[in-house]
Amino acid sequence: MKKFWQSSNFWIAVSLAVGGFFIGFPEDEARNLVGNLFATIGSVGILRNFFKNSPKPDWTQAGKLNFWNYIATIVTAIIPNQLPPELFTSLQSVAESLLGKNWNGVVMGLFSVGTILYYAISNRNKTAAVTASAVT
Repeated sequence: MKKFWQSSNFWIAVSLAVGGFFIGFPEDEARNLVGNLFATIGSVGILRNFFKNSPKPDWTQAGKLNFWNYIATIVTAIIPNQLPPELFTSLQSVAESLLGKNWNGVVMGLFSVGTILYYAISNRNKTAAVTASAVT
């Protein structure tokens, strides 16, 4: 006999319930929540595949298409929410310069991307240090 969670109706109801939570959310918060939700689903998929047949990880799963699908979902869901929007403008200029073989533009764009990433990471580390010191 099937358990209640093995029914497709159960999963449809769960999907509808989760979707209902997003009605009325501010756009930025909803985007972050959906990104985190998909990253969590991808993480669960990876763990499930690594441990579904035994308590030891099955490292052969890293060569499977589903593994890379889950990794791509996690990266795609998390990175745009964590990086500043200016980075994507700079990456676009790098791509356009590469396609146009404008090597000066490529170098300038890469320095711009590097600067944005440096400040994004260093500001995040400073914020974490300030938050940690405020807690202690």
